[in-house]
This record gives sequence, C-alpha cells and structure tokens, in this order.
Amino acid sequence: MSKSSAKRFCWMILILVSLVVCSGCKERVQKITSKLPKLPKGSSTVEEEMELDPFNKITINVLTADFTIRHGSGYQLKVKRSKKYKLDVDVKSHTLTIRDAKVGQDGTASIEVMIPMDAKLKKINASTEVGDVKVQRIKAKKAELYCGVGNCVLKKCNMRRISASGDTGNIRFVSLAGLKDTAFNVSVEEGNVYWKGNARGSSFARKKGKRFITSHLETGDIRIE
Repeated sequence: MSKSSAKRFCWMILILVSLVVCSGCKERVQKITSKLPKLPKGSSTVEEEMELDPFNKITINVLTADFTIRHGSGYQLKVKRSKKYKLDVDVKSHTLTIRDAKVGQDGTASIEVMIPMDAKLKKINASTEVGDVKVQRIKAKKAELYCGVGNCVLKKCNMRRISASGDTGNIRFVSLAGLKDTAFNVSVEEGNVYWKGNARGSSFARKKGKRFITSHLETGDIRIE
C-alpha cells in the first residue's frame, strides 16, 4: 500500500469513528431533551407534566388560566402555559395548592388536575379571573368555584354542596348525582336560569333537599340539565 493510500485509509477510519460517536451523542441528547418541558417550534409555550403526592383538598387561585379537574391514572398535573406565565405548585397537609408565581405576570395557562377514579375530595376551592372551569366526574363534599370572565361546567359530579359564581359567562350543571334531592338558589342579573331546558326567568329556588347548589352570575345564563 502506498503512503497516499495508507493516509486516505486512516482518514476514512477516523471519519467512520466520528460518525459512530456523533450518532451516539445525538441519541443521548434526544433522550435528555425528551424529559424536558416541550417548547414547540415558533412558539413560546411550555408543556409540563408531574406526579403529585396524594391529596384530598384542592386550592387554585389564578389570574388568566383555564383549569380542569378530572379522573386520571393517579394524582397528576398537566400544565400548558406561556413561557412567561409561571405557577407555584405545592402539596402540603393533603392540600394541592396552585397559584400564580408572580402578581400581574403576562401570558395564560391551561391546567389539568387529575385524581384516581376511587378518590374522594373533601373540598375544592378554585378561582380564575379570566378562563374556563371544568369539573368532571368528581366526588367531593364541597366545591366553591369562581370564574370572572369565562364558562364554568360541572358534569356528572357527586357533591353535597356546590357554590359557583362569575361575572360574565355561562354556568352549567350537567347530570349531577342526587339532582332530585337537591335544593337550589340560583340567579342572574342579566340573562336566564334554565331548569332542564325550560327558562325560569332570572332566578330559581327550591328549598327542600339533602344537597345544595347556590349560583350567581352578573351576565350570562345558568343551566341545570
């Protein structure tokens, strides 16, 4: 083998080794970055998922965020938020607390809280100034919900006492457990109250029942379905 051929052969070996090493580095980088919050191309949105310690109370106090409480495979939290909109999340004394990290920060968030199907909550106390609220198939003794501007829906929930209020938007109670044995005191300033599709004017009350729902809106409709 000539000197030039030997030299060319050595360079080929070095190139092949480099390709193999780089391939391994690329795989390593992919494995690491796959565990980090996702930042979509051309967007400033962060997606986060976390496992939580068990809890039986929920407190949410946010400015511009949608939130959903539903069943999942465990005690989990999913958040999709603007990069600049940060949240403080904590579980202490069996209470999950979610709140804005700073007052007056820019951006929005979408929050999903999940609990096991057999879990029962003692209390939900949640509010958002701008955003939608959805609570689905949850068992709880008591729920207090506030939605400043947005819609609030409680669907197929089993609760003893519910308080839902807002300024502008709509509130819906859909297929709640024990509806026949539930007392109501619901009203709107501008809008209508609907009982199973029938308009009842600006207020509707029923005094007897082992369960109780109170609800008030400034502008919008309240529907009990």
